[in-house]
Amino acid sequence: MAKKLAIFDPKALQEQLDFNHENLDTSMQRHAGYFAYYATNYAISERAVARADQLMDVVYAKADHAIRTAASEAGEKITEAKIKQQIGLDPRFVKAQSNFFDAKQTSAMWRAAADAFRQRKDMIVQVAMNHREEWRGQTRVAEDMGSRKSDLSERAQKAAAS
Repeated sequence: MAKKLAIFDPKALQEQLDFNHENLDTSMQRHAGYFAYYATNYAISERAVARADQLMDVVYAKADHAIRTAASEAGEKITEAKIKQQIGLDPRFVKAQSNFFDAKQTSAMWRAAADAFRQRKDMIVQVAMNHREEWRGQTRVAEDMGSRKSDLSERAQKAAAS
């Protein structure tokens, strides 16, 4: 069962690639869904490229056959170069070729989007690790300050006792 390809929206992609450094949990929770959406559409677009390529081959073959048949019926000798040139001018082939190029371009955009989400995941993980290290550093500073306070308190108590 083939799914229908969604319309590529660069603005939505840009918004979805952005993530909130302060709320990494939400960014991580949404990431898998975004990645699945873009990766799935990339796969669907690759199928569209294959179909467009196949259709282009069929149109080429039909145009080739029609040109050869017409030349044969007219008793003309026709070169391969001339056949290829005439096929290239056939409006059906031009349309099929244009559809193929459009499908390739669309597929490249979906691939780039899926790749961007792979990079986004790496960025989220790195930011989360940086936040964890900062938190650990703050905890150590707080612990050090607490132990220094107790050392000072003990010294003050000893000084007062003597």
